[in-house]
Amino acid sequence: MELTREEEMHSVYSDMYKDAYGIRPLVKTPDFFSWSDEEFEKEMHYLEGIIIEELEAEAKRQRASSKAFWDRMKKMCLNFSIDILTAIRWDMQAEGEGDLEHHLWANDLSWDEIQEVVDNMGNALREAA
Repeated sequence: MELTREEEMHSVYSDMYKDAYGIRPLVKTPDFFSWSDEEFEKEMHYLEGIIIEELEAEAKRQRASSKAFWDRMKKMCLNFSIDILTAIRWDMQAEGEGDLEHHLWANDLSWDEIQEVVDNMGNALREAA
């Protein structure tokens, strides 16, 4: 079944609202269903700004988290004369963590960085365990 233009606009708005605020909009006012295309576009442009700001803040936070994580791993390597894989394994053990992907997520690394680390180090960490 194909959506009408109005249904499509409501769907897009609802998705963007959820991306911006984490919940679907509560539609209690009947005027929402009679918004013009211009009103929808204005609201979606506003939501787009919120989403972009949140994505930028998330990226900044994850860059700082990544730096802190890798600085901690390097410090462990230097302090204990170990390689990076051992440092990560020890860090995971200290946190009671057995899953590399979850451990990196819990340390607030970006999904792209998590995937890169898992791809490059995951097998070696599993073999060393």
